[in-house]
Amino acid sequence: LRLSATGASWVYLSAASHRSLQAHQVNTRWAGRERLSACAAYVASVARPPEAIYVVGGTGSPGLFSDVWLSSDGGATWICQCSEAPWDARADAGLVAVRGRHDRLVLCGGKGRNEYGPEMKSDVWVSEDAGATWFQIRSP
Repeated sequence: LRLSATGASWVYLSAASHRSLQAHQVNTRWAGRERLSACAAYVASVARPPEAIYVVGGTGSPGLFSDVWLSSDGGATWICQCSEAPWDARADAGLVAVRGRHDRLVLCGGKGRNEYGPEMKSDVWVSEDAGATWFQIRSP
């Protein structure tokens, strides 16, 4: 999949329809999941394709994820920025890219698990390098 030129829809890519993709590029994919967090980062205007698309966390097999994936070509290829972030694995978290700073992300809340079962998260994490590293914002 890739984002259309207008950013209004997703377009399916196959080897036949997009011959410029190399085999090693399409093999790097994030695992199927639901309840993930995603956002698109724009440098100037939403009328053009986003500078970056992020996919973070979610739930799937074998459970909750704490990884961060980045596409800088409209979703045609993906790079794993962080396979296991310092924040607890979770689904349904809030994720936003800071306007004008496509490499700055803020993640907050979501639903994780602890030893007793489901746990609602109330933490806030920031990345200033496109999701490669994270630091937690502590309460005052």
